[in-house]
Amino acid sequence: MLRRDHARVLMYSHDTFGLGHLRRCREIAHALVDRFKRLQVLIVSGSSIAGAYDFRARVDFIKIPSVIKLCSGEYTSLAQHIDFGETLAMRRAIIQQTAELYSPNLFIVDKEPLGLRGELEQTLVLLKSRGTTLVLGLR
Repeated sequence: MLRRDHARVLMYSHDTFGLGHLRRCREIAHALVDRFKRLQVLIVSGSSIAGAYDFRARVDFIKIPSVIKLCSGEYTSLAQHIDFGETLAMRRAIIQQTAELYSPNLFIVDKEPLGLRGELEQTLVLLKSRGTTLVLGLR
């Protein structure tokens, strides 16, 4: 799959406030574009500081609305004026629309098989129906 000309990889990192998930996705993306010279990688992340990182050529990111994990283990919107349910709906829609338009050959999901609160479920169904290779990345 990755040997095809102009292959596309979509990566998902639910990232709340930490840097580990985005850093890992970025390292994987950089290794892939180093290895496969015509590959493009697009990372979808909720990290509020995704734009602070440098990305190599053929690696880019889309920032979805940020959430944070509270001490109780629950999540809330980083933008407290937006309801958490609305934030999840926006994230879900952005992820799915990105997948539809980008048409990746490979979709790598970091850590959370269905994404934050299942936000990837519809996108996974769509991509599977298109024959996209689906990968779950674990530490």
